[in-house]
Amino acid sequence: MTFEAAKGVLAIVSRASRSGRHVEELPFRPRALVLWWSRQTTLGVASGNRGGIGIAVDGSEQTCSAWAADDALAPATLMQVTSDTALVGMEDAAEPRAALRGVVSYNDRGFVLSWSGGVDGVWHVHYLALGGSELHSAAVGTLALDRPGGRSVTGLGFAPELLLFLPGAGGAEAEPTAGLSYGVGVTTGATRQAAVGVVAQASGGTSVVRSGQRTDAVVVVPEVESLGELGVLARLTSLDPSGFTLDVSRAAPEPLPLAYLALAGGRYAAGTDTAPRTSGRSKTGSVGFEPAALLTFSWGLAGSADVKDIPRLCVGGADRRGNAGCLSWAVRSRGVWPLEPRVRSADGSVVEVMDTESGNLHARAVLDGIRPHGFTLDWDADGTRRQFAYAAFASEAARTPLLRRLAGVPRRRRMLRLPFA
Repeated sequence: MTFEAAKGVLAIVSRASRSGRHVEELPFRPRALVLWWSRQTTLGVASGNRGGIGIAVDGSEQTCSAWAADDALAPATLMQVTSDTALVGMEDAAEPRAALRGVVSYNDRGFVLSWSGGVDGVWHVHYLALGGSELHSAAVGTLALDRPGGRSVTGLGFAPELLLFLPGAGGAEAEPTAGLSYGVGVTTGATRQAAVGVVAQASGGTSVVRSGQRTDAVVVVPEVESLGELGVLARLTSLDPSGFTLDVSRAAPEPLPLAYLALAGGRYAAGTDTAPRTSGRSKTGSVGFEPAALLTFSWGLAGSADVKDIPRLCVGGADRRGNAGCLSWAVRSRGVWPLEPRVRSADGSVVEVMDTESGNLHARAVLDGIRPHGFTLDWDADGTRRQFAYAAFASEAARTPLLRRLAGVPRRRRMLRLPFA
């Protein structure tokens, strides 16, 4: 019995009115994929913010949310769309349409990403692939958050152990809508959840930008009209025998599409940690086992329940082989015009905090190693304690620290069991 995982990044070169196919070879058959992407020629910082986040499961649905921002001084500067494909790349916001559509299929040695292109362009696609015999159940589903109160999802056919949420994703592709709104949330139970959300609107040479990160919710969508308010907030209240239950404490006037990835089989952990004030290693000891893979995300600020006016999101991942990478999307903060949207795709980092004004880095974390207790990050820090969230994935047989394994064993017996006692 195994739990397999792989982090990678691939480049898709799309051509006008053509289709393409990329075969990603892995040492296992994936059951689930998390994808996140940007349009840029090479790794590093690029102007413009065209990207998205998607999820796909073998034998189940696939869905994504995608967006586009540019510097054209026009009312339709920011656009977003949802799709029932694993990947969508939007054209310039001034001409809102899908430039790239990608569909995932699977084989015993990896996965295949097939796409049809609308314009010339290079897209950097990060992925985290999960599989192995222990991952016995995986599903992608969608719902709409249209009112406050409890919301139960049933009929999964299994009890989920980890849930990943994508607000704004779910459903068939429709006409793009104005504004940016994207985010991600994760949970392994009512006491272990985290979410981040970014929104922005622009019109007539002015902009409004918001972001929020919470450690008590799986969906966070800041309110655009008033700083400090949340438009949508949803918490997980329970993982159920065939689904889960959310408590929606705030709901927007228009229904919010919400997609989720549900997994069972293996070991999972969700939590948050904080960058050190000075550069150096930062050990995360709360995972409790040796991960096979990590998924990380952050707004790049210190932990706070307050809504901020810095619109930035970084999503990253890593596997136990040492493969790691992250992608950041940002527009300029605090209503500065023009927005100067940027993306930054990096190989090796798991968390980056991009300066929304210059595109330089405030802070960066690379994977120093996978440990029996969790993982270790090596930080280049700038003195600010910046919070990030993570999900950890592993086999049931993953090693745990010696003291954790011996918890509950009487002290005398512990001493006798130690080989050097």
